[in-house]
Amino acid sequence: MLPVRKDSAAPAKPVAAATEISAPRNPEPVQPSGPPTMQQPVITAPLPVAQRNLAAQKKPVARAAPKNNPGRAVKRVVILMLVIGLLAWGAWYLLKGRGTTDPGVPPPPVRQQLTATQGEMGKDFARAERLVQENKWWPPGENAFELYRDLAKQPGGADRAKQGLEKLGLAVAQMVVAKRAAGDPDGAKAVLEQGRTYLQDDAKLREMAQKTAPR
Repeated sequence: MLPVRKDSAAPAKPVAAATEISAPRNPEPVQPSGPPTMQQPVITAPLPVAQRNLAAQKKPVARAAPKNNPGRAVKRVVILMLVIGLLAWGAWYLLKGRGTTDPGVPPPPVRQQLTATQGEMGKDFARAERLVQENKWWPPGENAFELYRDLAKQPGGADRAKQGLEKLGLAVAQMVVAKRAAGDPDGAKAVLEQGRTYLQDDAKLREMAQKTAPR
């Protein structure tokens, strides 16, 4: 039996081929280094064909400039000339009417001097009554007979004018009686005849004329 050598080496333990390196649990954020980079443009997808057609329809269409129309321009000029001519003629007519009054022409008749309103007609009736009291009965000049006759033609004045003419006939009859009483039969006859000329329908004057008529 062979002796065992004590200095023989013990079998070596296997060594790990690589050492495991564990990453830290809370890693710090890595800061970028160097200058900032440019922002890249965003690329969008093109619109669908239907949307592009709708957008094209909504675009305002430029209006074409109006074309010159010589006929229309001439028509406007003619209308303007007519209007100016009418205005000029009206102004000339008014000025002519104001500046050509003949001082020798008599004043217009009473019926042209009458006022149209009812309030002013009252003033005309009062003026006629004043003429009766002043014995201004017949023309020429301002007189009660013509004033009452013209007032009778105005709207609403017929009845009042008829009453005024009756008062005028009564005043004439009283004048005839007064002249007869004063011993002036010729004067009474002249007043009665003049009254009958203008107031032919007056019953009182007709009766007086029949009594004085020769038989």
